[in-house]
Amino acid sequence: MKSLVLVIPRHELFGTEPSPHGFGTDRLDEFYETICRRATFIPRSDAERCYQFKQVIPYMLVAHGSRVFMLHRYASQTEARLHDKYSIGVGGHIDLGPDTGKGAEIPEIIEAGLRRELHEELDLNTEYSYRPIGYLNDDSNDVGQVHFGLVFLVRCESDEVAVRENDMMEGKFASIDELTEAAPKMETWSQLLVPHVEKVLKC
Repeated sequence: MKSLVLVIPRHELFGTEPSPHGFGTDRLDEFYETICRRATFIPRSDAERCYQFKQVIPYMLVAHGSRVFMLHRYASQTEARLHDKYSIGVGGHIDLGPDTGKGAEIPEIIEAGLRRELHEELDLNTEYSYRPIGYLNDDSNDVGQVHFGLVFLVRCESDEVAVRENDMMEGKFASIDELTEAAPKMETWSQLLVPHVEKVLKC
């Protein structure tokens, strides 16, 4: 059975406006509402090579106080483009899984996918809350052209957070200065998000 992922037609998402670049907040409500009304599922194999669609990716910034959880992905992990890269985002594709429920609405599906990705990558021994804070888009490369990030801030009540797959990556809570220092070694979306982290954490 083919894996089905949540996508939004590019023309539905951006309309006649130029596609944005980087991290933004100004059109978040508009984009989120459009995704909830117009998103659909197609085979992932088609989505990866069809530039008329944007795969919707929840991208979670996990924070405790003024620090953000930073991942260092080893060369042993499966996604080759992320080998030896740092990241401040936890996320992935939204697929039709057992936790979405038959007949679930798109907002429920997004939240179920968000929670699934969060708990697949991290062991959170703490209470947490989350909310959407912005979006990420980068059409400057082949990978970015078929993905659209919905950025969520996950606020943890304690720092009892660890990575689940220690053979694939390591992680720790890092200060703004540490994030800035590591930025050149980060994957693209994290690089685009780092300059905005301090402001985001104050909201």
